[in-house]
Amino acid sequence: MSFGGPPDEVHQDKRIAAAVSLARLSIENPHKIADEDFEKLNSLFNREELSTLCSFIAFISGANKFGIIVGLSTEDLSTKKNYNS
Repeated sequence: MSFGGPPDEVHQDKRIAAAVSLARLSIENPHKIADEDFEKLNSLFNREELSTLCSFIAFISGANKFGIIVGLSTEDLSTKKNYNS
């Protein structure tokens, strides 16, 4: 997967595939996430990992929405000067 690009379509690792599937479901329609989805996730992740995964998905989704609301774009990032130098 490239930074900032779309995710790979095929994942060999079952945990990565399940995490990507949960992220997609949460973006498309979080109301469609069912108990069956969490049963599969619970078989692949422990409670702490699953909690962290859900938190990360929610944080990234919220950050993306915040960027849209305040009008940020990827072009803004490429034109910023490096202030660390």
